[in-house]
Amino acid sequence: MLYPVTNALRFLFEFAWFTFRLQTDYAIIGYENGLVIYMEITIVNQSGEKNWNRYRHDFEMIVERAVQFVNIDPEACLSVIFVNEEQIHEMNRDYRNIDRPTDVISFALHDTQDDYECGEEEEQLGDIFINVAAIRSQAADYGHSLRREVCFLFTHGLLHLLGYDHMHKDEEKIMFQLQDEILDALVKR
Repeated sequence: MLYPVTNALRFLFEFAWFTFRLQTDYAIIGYENGLVIYMEITIVNQSGEKNWNRYRHDFEMIVERAVQFVNIDPEACLSVIFVNEEQIHEMNRDYRNIDRPTDVISFALHDTQDDYECGEEEEQLGDIFINVAAIRSQAADYGHSLRREVCFLFTHGLLHLLGYDHMHKDEEKIMFQLQDEILDALVKR
């Protein structure tokens, strides 16, 4: 659905006093007729903190590994937006009717029949919003590194963009197993 995503992005860009940083990277997701197929990953830092862009290579590796387990459109792209706790709280309240912050929210664009493009020929999968405060607190709670938590939240959000969910036990089992298969080979617990 376009409406929530459009408003969510507009909401973020209204915070002009935060550092705006946009960086685009590419992950190899396959080969066709001897050519390499890349997926565009755009990173936006709206958190007001530095250093979150340093995980971009990890995101590329996660996407490259994910294509071994799930189907990803070879012309797809996605955005990762780092936000603070207040921003994600407002989005969670406004778009999910849950009045508290959360760790990650994904807005998938493939649910709709409209065409979305983020480059000349790429199809937008959607946006992954990651709460930087949750990265730190959950890494401490689970006893693992910030890198592991950032990568976990990205992987979780990516699977949501690809249509996976955990609302029911059977769905949860599939999604969480995929998360482990994708992530455990790349970033230790």
